[in-house]
Amino acid sequence: TDLIMNELGYSVNDKTNVLLNIKECSLAVMDGKDEKEIQIIDVPSIKEKIPLSENKISAQKTKKNEYESLTEEEKSQLTRFKLLPFGTFFDFNGDENSSEIRRKLSWFSPVSNNALFVSLVGNKPHEQSLSSVARDMVAKKLRIVEVEKKEYFKGVLSSIYNKIRNIMGTRQTA
Repeated sequence: TDLIMNELGYSVNDKTNVLLNIKECSLAVMDGKDEKEIQIIDVPSIKEKIPLSENKISAQKTKKNEYESLTEEEKSQLTRFKLLPFGTFFDFNGDENSSEIRRKLSWFSPVSNNALFVSLVGNKPHEQSLSSVARDMVAKKLRIVEVEKKEYFKGVLSSIYNKIRNIMGTRQTA
């Protein structure tokens, strides 16, 4: 679904809202609520999101030309980049005089052929074309930061699951 939503131009927030709407529907069914009681979060319609066909054709030509100009190693890095989850951290190394800047991947769009990186607190956006991301990765100007996974998050999820299960068990017996 992520690939389809990306192709349609939906943002991370739009995708989240779609999933929340689906969740709300399933909860309403489980609770025996009427469909009219469901609280729907607005999501832009597909017509608002898909670019005009002329723009789409020119964007596809540009994307194809940029992709063809990449070396095999750059194409490989681009494929690797596209498979990374949003929220992945990157270190940006500018020239020798500038310091390293850490940013996280907020999103990328195969439609616009751009990626958006933000600071660690989610501001100071930095937009970059996917082809330049691939070139920078090969040139070691942009590298993926390996973050140690925390085990406590697994415990938190387990606790949340148990609380929900207890609530559902209490509700079913009442």
